[in-house]
Amino acid sequence: MSNTVKAPVVRLQELLNSKGLQGAVLTSAESIRYFSGFTSTDGLVFVGEGHVAVVTDSRYWAQVESQCPQVELVKYISHEHRNLANALAVWMKGHKLGGRLALEGRSLTLDAYLNLQKELVEGGLAESLVSLSSDIDELRLIKTESELKAIAKAAQVADEAWKKTLPCFKVGITEADFCAELEYQMQKCGARKPSFDTIVASGLNGAYPHAVVTDKKIAEGELVTVDFGCLVNGWCSDITRTIWIGQLSEEMIQIWSVVKKAHDAGVQGLRPGLTGGQADKIARDIIEEAGFGQYFSHSLGHGVGLAIHEGPGLRRESTLVLQPHMTATIEPGIYIPEVGGCRIEDLLFLTEDGAQVLSHSPYQVPGQIHPLESF
Repeated sequence: MSNTVKAPVVRLQELLNSKGLQGAVLTSAESIRYFSGFTSTDGLVFVGEGHVAVVTDSRYWAQVESQCPQVELVKYISHEHRNLANALAVWMKGHKLGGRLALEGRSLTLDAYLNLQKELVEGGLAESLVSLSSDIDELRLIKTESELKAIAKAAQVADEAWKKTLPCFKVGITEADFCAELEYQMQKCGARKPSFDTIVASGLNGAYPHAVVTDKKIAEGELVTVDFGCLVNGWCSDITRTIWIGQLSEEMIQIWSVVKKAHDAGVQGLRPGLTGGQADKIARDIIEEAGFGQYFSHSLGHGVGLAIHEGPGLRRESTLVLQPHMTATIEPGIYIPEVGGCRIEDLLFLTEDGAQVLSHSPYQVPGQIHPLESF
């Protein structure tokens, strides 16, 4: 697969050509890294015919030269340039570059946009600035073999950390303390940091899909949803397990069982050729048929890569056709106010005729009184 995927800059240039654009100014952390190799967000990247340039200040010049010697370094110097946009404009003028330019509108602050507008358009270099955020994001949909291996490594690190954290899962530990231990173990196992704010939602807090970790103490017999992942060499992982201590009530067992059934169907049914909406329907139908449809309030899943949430979106309205080497999470959930909630999530990538799971933390099942029994 890696031999059939064109280099990122080549694909971006083809996109620009198809839109009648002469260059792109990239500002999102993901695009800066993907198209230049530069791992800081303190700067911007210009891509145009025959040019890939990183604009940044003196703190990062040596880093650019080391990480991405193939790109051009545009040095922003505070006493010579008004801002990064001005440094870019001076460089572009010297190389006789301009025309219609693409921007990533979603990643720009208003101030940054106004600076680019003033320096490039009002300065006479650019005819216009066009937002191409979605089109640029789509260039990362199909992962190469090396990218999939990097994502699999991030999932492996999260799996290892999960197993090492579970011995401290005891009655009386707070959500915050369990969260801190899990994040520590992810870093100890090789992650740079969590890929998002870890969720530990116990008891009634489980009714909030994106609950904020609290000092609530974990009690026996309640569902505890733990959504975690980590960043390894720039690539993300995303996993959710719902666990407990002791015995569950029949209501909690029913909720867990419906979610697990929907999860398994979603994993087994995921394949190229489906739309994101069709993939979502596979799992959603099971939850709706069980009478919990109103309590499944989000999409079935999303892609994972340099960003924790990226395409493809497995949501009802999505008409995007899934293709081999896309990634996707399968994460159905049920969230009932004043009762609690449950979510089970795995990270997969699409193969030629199905999907392969990248996350391998075992599932605690009813009858087991502690998640360590699942190993």
